Amino acid sequence: MFGFFKRNKVQALIKKIGLEGATNQFSDMVLSQLQDKTLLRQLILVEVEGASLGNETAQAFARDSGIPPQEYKGALTHSIEEIDGPGGAKTFLDDITMQLMPDRGLMVRFRLMLAEQLLVKGEFGKYSAVQKIHVISPMKLKMRQLLLDEAIMRQQVGVSRVFDYERPGIGRDLLTAFGESLALACVTGVLPISVSRAELNEFCNHMGAAALFDDPVGVAFSCFAVQGGSFAQFLPIPIQEMSDEALDILATLLLHNRAKVSQSGIRYVEENWSNLEERARAGNRAAALLVAD
Repeated sequence: MFGFFKRNKVQALIKKIGLEGATNQFSDMVLSQLQDKTLLRQLILVEVEGASLGNETAQAFARDSGIPPQEYKGALTHSIEEIDGPGGAKTFLDDITMQLMPDRGLMVRFRLMLAEQLLVKGEFGKYSAVQKIHVISPMKLKMRQLLLDEAIMRQQVGVSRVFDYERPGIGRDLLTAFGESLALACVTGVLPISVSRAELNEFCNHMGAAALFDDPVGVAFSCFAVQGGSFAQFLPIPIQEMSDEALDILATLLLHNRAKVSQSGIRYVEENWSNLEERARAGNRAAALLVAD
């Protein structure tokens, strides 16, 4: 598919129109050949995983791509003719990058800028429509301030423990603090003897608070609980506004517990089904798995 580009003199092109101009031109070539959004997404996942295995600059690009590791890990081993075949898109990118040998610094900058161009033009990762929607309303900001007030959390929300919801990874910290039984009870709606209703309510309240700070674990778990009081106007977050990472966690919870999902979880999926299908068509792997299940 890309064979006729292999004779491009990449170094000469960079010298003539600059690195950004050259990568812009090559990314347009790729986009003109990969009309299928799913194939383009696969190429981007391959590029991001490759970057995650590179030097510090490349790893930083992968971290900042807006695509979580669980989305891109394994992409390099998923062979597709249009991507890594003899005339595939990745093969083409490898060929033109190798023309910059032996300047490894330029090779890295060239390849990362190319990948960035594909992210931008394909509207994936941090440039996706979902992530660009992220505007925090004044009411949500006010709610966040209240959730960070220990007295309000204890007296009005009724929790016995207080957490810093602004801390990165707070959702996983909550899972560790409360344990697997409570997490499972939240997802399934089944209350085991070892778990009290008060404990489950507290766990769900903390996950709801984490969700309001955009923690992906909190966002996913909040889809399984009845949202009352002040939480009801913000949660659960609709599928079309959910980050790729949160949707991946939600899909994992639904698929691993398909035999028993809470009524709130079932209702959430039913109400968001059309948007879930849309995310699947756009190439989101987690959404595709849920739609196909």
